[in-house]
Amino acid sequence: MSSQSRKNEAALSYTEEEAPLVQAIIKFLTSHTYDEKHAILTEHPELLTAEAEAILARIIALHRDHGTETDATLTQNWREFLIDVRTENFAYALARSTINRIFVELPDNPAKWNPYLRAVAEKETSLRTPEGDKALAEFTETLRAEKLPPPLCAAFDGLRSLVKESGPV
Repeated sequence: MSSQSRKNEAALSYTEEEAPLVQAIIKFLTSHTYDEKHAILTEHPELLTAEAEAILARIIALHRDHGTETDATLTQNWREFLIDVRTENFAYALARSTINRIFVELPDNPAKWNPYLRAVAEKETSLRTPEGDKALAEFTETLRAEKLPPPLCAAFDGLRSLVKESGPV
């Protein structure tokens, strides 16, 4: 059987009782903006339960079993977002997500870090909250704990200072 055939035959199995939760998960995963995601979470607080996390784990496994690692990674990112919402709140989860994107989009050339991070500090309002400050502090500590280069850690310390200078939202 070809890989494409396996992908086409892949389907999440779930019980009748799980159907409303699965539909809410799909609605959350396919929404396009954080405002939409926030509204869905308000409408479906059951997305923050262990049952929802277990279904997301099954979806991730299904993606991995059928050769869609990119989809598995994206779903895992949203699973972690929901865990952050459950353990902290939506504002914190949004800030963590923003910081991860900033890290991924950080220019390869360290000489370009300061202008990039200065623009980020002015633009990213999710970081100019107490939750954003907490997420930035934790992210920088994680960088240090993973023994990433000191200039990278200093750059994110600098981002935290720049965000504070930009003032709260």
